[in-house]
Amino acid sequence: MVFRLVVLIALMVGASGSEECSCPAKKGSDQQITAGKCRNRNGSNREYLTVTVPSSFNTNKMSGQEYCDNLCKGEDDCLGWAHRWDGNDGFQEANCLLYSYEPDRVQRGSNNKHADWECYAKGTGTLLDRFSFQFLGDGLCNPSSEYTQVRAYRGGKIDDQNPLGTIESIEQCQEFCDNNVDIEEYFFFEPGDKCMGFNFLPDRCKNSAGEVKSRCSTNCFLQGEAPPGNRTRESRKRNYDGWECYVRKQDCDCD
Repeated sequence: MVFRLVVLIALMVGASGSEECSCPAKKGSDQQITAGKCRNRNGSNREYLTVTVPSSFNTNKMSGQEYCDNLCKGEDDCLGWAHRWDGNDGFQEANCLLYSYEPDRVQRGSNNKHADWECYAKGTGTLLDRFSFQFLGDGLCNPSSEYTQVRAYRGGKIDDQNPLGTIESIEQCQEFCDNNVDIEEYFFFEPGDKCMGFNFLPDRCKNSAGEVKSRCSTNCFLQGEAPPGNRTRESRKRNYDGWECYVRKQDCDCD
């Protein structure tokens, strides 16, 4: 999967921190992560440890990717790691690889067969006290842990279900997530205590002329836990064409 990196309006929380974080081994000229397994300039491309981490792994609201990163942090021999995304079920066997060398490039494989992998170099960036939202993939945020939902109105009544009066854009859906990091008082509160991501349906509230309807079905779904993956395969009740999934991430300074 080519990882489409989309950073929306950042939520500034404080000054720079000092904790190290992992950075992508390679980015393209457009600053998007170059997909592939890890390798370095000497031609090394073999991992020393392969781990199967369920993408639904949820201890301390940790995604499979974050768990793979933490495995590497806890290993003195680990200098890089790669994680494999699955856009269908959010899970694949042997989806976390640890490397004993610092990767500075990626291995795409013939016919780009490693396109669903992302490679990171351990501790090469600085963790910032700043959060933004990152495009995770088309379809449903998976596994889903929605704690509230917002209906879109034009000039509608402002209330708990419609806090901005209108939800017309990804940025407005994000604003609702940003401004409600503690939502225990909300009627739809379920598992989490913070908004860690959201699904947005950009065209659900537009008519054939591209105009926003005066009222429409729910188009902004907030997630109480950070979605580690996305699902495009339809369920018995609905398909997820036109859905987009975003996850809340703490920014890492990789410059």
